[in-house]
Amino acid sequence: MKNRYAIIGLTILLSASMMGCGNEAESRLHGSWENLQGHVYTFKPGGEMSWIYPSGASSDTFNLQYTYDGSTQPNTLDFYGFKSGPFQGATLYGIVKFIDFEGKEVIRCNFNRGQDASARPEEFLARRRTMYMRQEYIDEFREKQGN
Repeated sequence: MKNRYAIIGLTILLSASMMGCGNEAESRLHGSWENLQGHVYTFKPGGEMSWIYPSGASSDTFNLQYTYDGSTQPNTLDFYGFKSGPFQGATLYGIVKFIDFEGKEVIRCNFNRGQDASARPEEFLARRRTMYMRQEYIDEFREKQGN
């Protein structure tokens, strides 16, 4: 009987610690990230986000939902809830990883539009536009890159 309670207690403890890890991993995304082309992702707790999408001299702002799974390799990140624009009604299935770039935390993302998760990219593109830096140091990075 004691073994049974010990197993139940251990299961509850393990489940609680795993849930905490997921929230901790997702919290790394929270805040604003920008790439060299001016796209800005702002992630909030609870799966809400905004995406500033530059288009010529103007920009569009999409208020969306996201899901993030830090337990997969690579991590997955999906955007959905587009109410207007070129992605209206679509889901963008993506992969993301956190990397250290010149001493700064960067996320590298790659997305495909699709009907289900089978559209998810399998690898990262080598282009710099797939790299997003914390907004507080994007200007420093632009100066180093000559942009």
